[in-house]
Amino acid sequence: MKILLIVVSIIGVTGICLLLMCGACGMVLNEADEKAKERGRFVTVTEVGTRELGDYGSYVKYSWKATIQNADTVGHEMRLDLKWVDKDQFEIESASEYDLIVSANSERTFSGTHLIPENSAPSVTTVQGSVRVSR
Repeated sequence: MKILLIVVSIIGVTGICLLLMCGACGMVLNEADEKAKERGRFVTVTEVGTRELGDYGSYVKYSWKATIQNADTVGHEMRLDLKWVDKDQFEIESASEYDLIVSANSERTFSGTHLIPENSAPSVTTVQGSVRVSR
């Protein structure tokens, strides 16, 4: 309420007040990003694999399995990014799984399926996985 009165009474300073408020918000967001990066160093993908399940018309169905280890003292929610790559490590297809939770000092295995276009599927040799901690 006091800020609003100051902005109204000192019209020439409005831009500066808004800039200062936005700057403070930026610092809070940057701090949150830094904390997420710090937490993320405790979370790793320890194993990831894929297997072709069969041809489904113009797509080939692949199953995937990824084991994520959380060595932190608190549980984390994260996103798993999967990349199917060719023999030279070039990305053929990618997918993400969201809202995965791994408890403190534990390991958890997640699995699922993904459809890859039939014309790209023969190039796939393996899958890679990485995680990003969201909280």
